[in-house]
Amino acid sequence: MKALPGIDRIVALMCILIGAGYLAASFSITQGSFGDPLGPRIFPQILGALLILLSIVTLVQAPAAAGPATPGRALLAIAICGALVAGFILLMPLLGYPLTSFLLLAGFLVTLREPLLRAILTAAGLTLLFHVVFAMLLGTYFPETWLEGMVPWTR
Repeated sequence: MKALPGIDRIVALMCILIGAGYLAASFSITQGSFGDPLGPRIFPQILGALLILLSIVTLVQAPAAAGPATPGRALLAIAICGALVAGFILLMPLLGYPLTSFLLLAGFLVTLREPLLRAILTAAGLTLLFHVVFAMLLGTYFPETWLEGMVPWTR
């Protein structure tokens, strides 16, 4: 991956802040009484903790900047990532979690200059992994959307 000098550290610090806010907000979710030992908080808590953990790893492993980061490119990458998150939030009720997750991950990887085919394959693999872990193993409920209702294997 060809990252801009210093952009890894900037994005990692921003993701730590976003992950901390997401994790803190997840504690305000009320625990359900459906007999689920994990409750509805577990999914956002795991995501927030993973975001923080992976951002810390990125921050520690990011090479020292060879020179000053190009502010225009760094700000553009940050703006694109923000737009991807906003699109994820707006489109999830319409398209469902798997498709919007794939689009978000692929968009992040392409923004960080990952080759297109690798970005698509990585995003597809991670989306499948998230589905297996959260929907199948942990039994997390994801509401059905109109698009998923049209696909026979999602019922």
